[in-house]
Amino acid sequence: MPPVVPMRLPLESFTVERFRGIRDLELRDLGRFNLLVGRNNSGKTSVLEALSVFCAPLDPWKWMGVASWREPFGGSTVVERFRWLFPQTREQELTRPYDGMLSVVGVGRAPVREVVARYQELRGTEVVGAPSARVGEVAVGERRGARVEVAVKTRQMDLFTGEETRGSFTFWERERFEAPPQPVEPAVPFRAINPSAHWLGGVRDFSEAKLAGHWDETIALLKKIEPTILGAELLVPPWASDNSPTVYLRDERAGLLPLGSYGDGIRRALHFALTIPSVAGGVLLIDELETAIHVSALEHVFRWLLDACVTHDVQVFATTHSLEALDAILAVDPTPEEDIVAYRLEREGEQTTARRYGEDLLKRIRYERGLDVR
Repeated sequence: MPPVVPMRLPLESFTVERFRGIRDLELRDLGRFNLLVGRNNSGKTSVLEALSVFCAPLDPWKWMGVASWREPFGGSTVVERFRWLFPQTREQELTRPYDGMLSVVGVGRAPVREVVARYQELRGTEVVGAPSARVGEVAVGERRGARVEVAVKTRQMDLFTGEETRGSFTFWERERFEAPPQPVEPAVPFRAINPSAHWLGGVRDFSEAKLAGHWDETIALLKKIEPTILGAELLVPPWASDNSPTVYLRDERAGLLPLGSYGDGIRRALHFALTIPSVAGGVLLIDELETAIHVSALEHVFRWLLDACVTHDVQVFATTHSLEALDAILAVDPTPEEDIVAYRLEREGEQTTARRYGEDLLKRIRYERGLDVR
């Protein structure tokens, strides 16, 4: 597949006007590979979540994914997870039930320009008890839910009418969510990888890569980490009672082994390799970039990652706490172009700021002075 030569990046700047605890945070002069660094609770993951909302503003299922980013295995209720995405103004804080708004703005070749969304908590009553119980014996409880209304401004928006694309959805706790028909455009192709994502993917991603013809490059990446890997198969083990398929890797020494026989590093690299081709021309979001990858393999993985992103025209936003990961990324890009940019987020009170470090400055700070920018 020949490299795609883009005219512009999906995003050249991105502003989080209101999202969670962030206000008016601007990331200027974005690069192909954008690293978010800073102390705990400085807002790094929040920026990735805000980018997710920006990329798919009218898809209710994507919103559900953003709300569950930090709790992929459950925990708080869906209403609580959604609520904290939407900060309130001083005036809104006086209202009950909860009523909040968020706003993000991007500039680049992406069709989306601005997303403004409002969250309104809903209250109602629900009947609790057996269907056969008499009316006087049935308990009445509180029904909790929320409505999200979204307005999207696009790059091609009619300048005379100022028309926006709008959508909305409503959900209730302990009730099955049924997303209403929504316009899926405008949208930016994107995927979000959190620290546990390599455990949640697998068979479906494998099948998509096979069908799309991306499997050879996936195996090429795995071989850089584990040279004994020759290929992969999707098989149904004879002991599988539900006939569910399993991913097997072919090892030159041990033969076919289930993916579960390998460590987290192989799973993580496999997830990267399967994901990037699926977001060609779009955005890849990675929380804790270095997760599960041994220091000795960082350069191999990041060299492939950077090359693959250029080939498929993918822009990356990634958080990291690792100085080794930062050094490995800088080491794999010898070109003079400023492909790699870092933003150090700092929070003081209610204000979050971002200090930008271009690639040349990053290399001088690390190679000549040995300073830590995290």
